[in-house]
Amino acid sequence: VGLAEEAQQAIENAILSQPERSLGFLVYETRVEDVKISKDSIWAAGYLVPHDPVTGEILPTEPGVAITRQTEQGWEVYFPGDDAFQDVLTLLPEEVLDPGILEQLLFMDQIQETTVPTGPLSGYRLPWEAGKTTYVSQTVAHDRYTPSGNAHYSFDFYVPQTMFNLYAAKAGTVWSYRDDVPNGDPTAGNYIVLEDTTTIPTTYQLYLHLAQDSIPPDLKVIGAPVQRGQFVGIADDTGVSTGHHLHFQVQTIPYYSAYWGVSVDIVFEEVTINGGRPRITIDLPYCTWEGDVCDEFQNA
Repeated sequence: VGLAEEAQQAIENAILSQPERSLGFLVYETRVEDVKISKDSIWAAGYLVPHDPVTGEILPTEPGVAITRQTEQGWEVYFPGDDAFQDVLTLLPEEVLDPGILEQLLFMDQIQETTVPTGPLSGYRLPWEAGKTTYVSQTVAHDRYTPSGNAHYSFDFYVPQTMFNLYAAKAGTVWSYRDDVPNGDPTAGNYIVLEDTTTIPTTYQLYLHLAQDSIPPDLKVIGAPVQRGQFVGIADDTGVSTGHHLHFQVQTIPYYSAYWGVSVDIVFEEVTINGGRPRITIDLPYCTWEGDVCDEFQNA
């Protein structure tokens, strides 16, 4: 058995040995994939990738990263949310985790002090054309890999193995964007962020994992107005992603990057469950914040 296989087995054993970790793996079959070993054979990292237990297909979402370190007692495993995770993350050599991916993971999990709305925001529509069937791979369950809670009120929407057109969920103006990352590149994500000054405080709609060159030229202008229902790009899998999907969240102003901020509770006009909040069964263990609504579940 090679070192990569040893590290993978150590991660899998760590998941199974601690009941509190299994909450995130109750619904999906989580596999440890793409394990890489450092040149000195001390460090390893692998992705925690959810699979549909019936079909075996990969669920499009943002995967977690597990880190292992070789000690005299064997492989020591660190998961997102562990006290030492952020520290060991910064110690990983480049051959184990690309610097671009490392940067994304670090700023996604920075706890941010900011003002948030006093209640759920409304006025949003699902960001694709009417009549299209789109699925949810997780919402509040983002907490399992982003324990800061910054992505608690975010949504991963997908059409199986398909890129799809995206339309503004609500009006706004272009705050920031990027779409020069090649499709499938895991080291950086394409995105567009729309500023919305009609909310208190001002909020920002994040559309993440867009396809290369899919944002219309007239929206590649900071401050350009965008109407609700206007085409804004195509969902792909750029950045840390297991497949084509849209990561969508409404957030307060980003502090640590060009696009990532603190997500806030919103409701969609067309969603008939939970007062307009999409939820699926994997979300239930993470629906623990005051005001969360996880009474009904629907994956499409």
